Amino acid sequence: MKATSKSFANIDNNRLATAKQFFRVTVHHANLVKDEKGIPEKYFFRLRKQVEAVLARNNPNGLTHGDVQKFLASKKLPKYLIGNLQILTLVEPKAEEAPAKTQPKAKKAPAKTQPKVVQPTATATPEFNHKDFDARLTFLEGEVSVMSEDIQTIKSGMEMILESIRG
Repeated sequence: MKATSKSFANIDNNRLATAKQFFRVTVHHANLVKDEKGIPEKYFFRLRKQVEAVLARNNPNGLTHGDVQKFLASKKLPKYLIGNLQILTLVEPKAEEAPAKTQPKAKKAPAKTQPKVVQPTATATPEFNHKDFDARLTFLEGEVSVMSEDIQTIKSGMEMILESIRG
């Protein structure tokens, strides 16, 4: 185990961090945020994902080994991290206290409402272009004709195959 510690200490601080190191930093930061903001454990995964996104967005070139060491040694969170997290999505809304005495409310008869009449609005219709329509229709007729010929070719080929099989 000591050999690993010595080799770990000899890593260049400018070397890019591995995915495991990046993950470890996100877990570390997420734990700090969770403890500081009192976020329940069941929201930890979502919190870690938010921390990961903010960390990646603010370090587009990736973290270095030196950054990882600095982050893991620190108990303070980077300012950009707290500012960009959506903490409100992680905290359960507190239940409002019910009044001491509640009296059953009488049900009101549903009020009769008149159906709303929707007035049609005039919409501008573009002018119909006969030349474009004719050109498109001619093109489609040609495509259908080609497909029909292809189907006939396939059909005759199938018939020839059936005749040769029957002998």
